[in-house]
Amino acid sequence: MKVALTYGKPVLYKDFVISKEQVREARELGVSSVLLIKRLLGDSLWELADYAMSLGLEPLIEVDNEEDAVEVVNTNPNVMLGINSRDLGNLSVSLDRAVSIIRAVRGKAGIIIAESGVKGIDDASRLAREGANAVLVGTALMRNMELARGLSSVAIK
Repeated sequence: MKVALTYGKPVLYKDFVISKEQVREARELGVSSVLLIKRLLGDSLWELADYAMSLGLEPLIEVDNEEDAVEVVNTNPNVMLGINSRDLGNLSVSLDRAVSIIRAVRGKAGIIIAESGVKGIDDASRLAREGANAVLVGTALMRNMELARGLSSVAIK
């Protein structure tokens, strides 16, 4: 965490956040953003999002289906929206699912971040062409550290 803060990079508190206590903890750790999963939080999503914003954090609202994505951007079009390629119901991963969700909200969300399933430059480029402003890559980077260099060359809007 200190390394990211030293270089002025945004830091995401990526956990299954379900309480104000966790949001407070995230703030105390010095992060800039907290992950809030629509499917997990249901009706309490906006209460936690508002609380995070009151603490100076930018919530990353994650969805895994078109219906939730449209509902989120209709509620707050300035949202930073995470599009998860992973279906949280059965854990299958599909970039086609992500592309479909992105198309449903393209131009309607402040920032769209494609999450999960990005295995390489071609995947990141495809998501960028469809309207993603950024990609969140984890497992693929752990398996191939050289991927970071390649991904840095992808033109994200």
